Amino acid sequence: ASLNSAKVTTVEGIGSERKGFHPAMERLANCNGSQCGYCSPGMVMAMYGMLQRTGEKPTLDDTEDAFSGNICRCTGYRPILEAAHSFANEEKARLLEGK
Repeated sequence: ASLNSAKVTTVEGIGSERKGFHPAMERLANCNGSQCGYCSPGMVMAMYGMLQRTGEKPTLDDTEDAFSGNICRCTGYRPILEAAHSFANEEKARLLEGK
């Protein structure tokens, strides 16, 4: 595979402590969706990609489809899906953001 002239976005490129965290990072942390941290970058990028594809207005189906192929051995997926579902549910999002 070649990446010549292609744009590659990594988890480090969408947010950091210094630049500010991307909402996907914040919500995964707020929902306790990261235990060992091994799958967290992939889960964050799956959420980021979902938001890019849906114009930041995903449906609940979009949130669940976004994670096909990502594996987590620690959390049982519930907190990860709660973080993703929060993008499809404005009231839950406000609670997670403390507003």
